[in-house]
Amino acid sequence: MLKDPVISVLGKDPNRVHRINANSFQQNAITTIKGWQYAAFYTDEIKGEKKDGCFVNLARRQILPSGTLGATGAWHTFLFEGYKQTVDDGHNTISIGICEGDGTIHVAFDHHCDQ
Repeated sequence: MLKDPVISVLGKDPNRVHRINANSFQQNAITTIKGWQYAAFYTDEIKGEKKDGCFVNLARRQILPSGTLGATGAWHTFLFEGYKQTVDDGHNTISIGICEGDGTIHVAFDHHCDQ
């Protein structure tokens, strides 16, 4: 018997002409390593207040042992308020990687050909 999928809304997608989250060409916006799942995405709000740019968010949750109710822990999100992405360019996606050796989180974003 198939179970209904669990849907997690981590943040509202920014209201832009060009989509900046979940593009078909985007790589590594979500990854899982050593029992933790990580996701990176943009939002255009800080503490519920709409802003004139987009901000990087990094979220993680623990993947619980199978058979555990829900099978995942709650998402915990960190908002990078110190950098504002202002160009409406759908190629400025976020990619993340986690170093298997020491757990260092690597985040790359806003690397398109805009000034």
